Amino acid sequence: MEETIQKLAILYADVSGSTKIYEKYGDTIARRDIKKCIDMIVDIITQHDGKLIKTIGDGHVFVY
Repeated sequence: MEETIQKLAILYADVSGSTKIYEKYGDTIARRDIKKCIDMIVDIITQHDGKLIKTIGDGHVFVY
């Protein structure tokens, strides 16, 4: 039986300094801006056939 090798990449993305953003701008603005950042990352990853597999606070794990 022939083996198949599949390459896989895992990306962990986290918003650096998010606690300070929440403290400085408040929950509403911080949540909105962090969501925009994460949404941009998700769009780019999905354009390249990647998938979001886990969310940990403002950190996200993707696989392609």
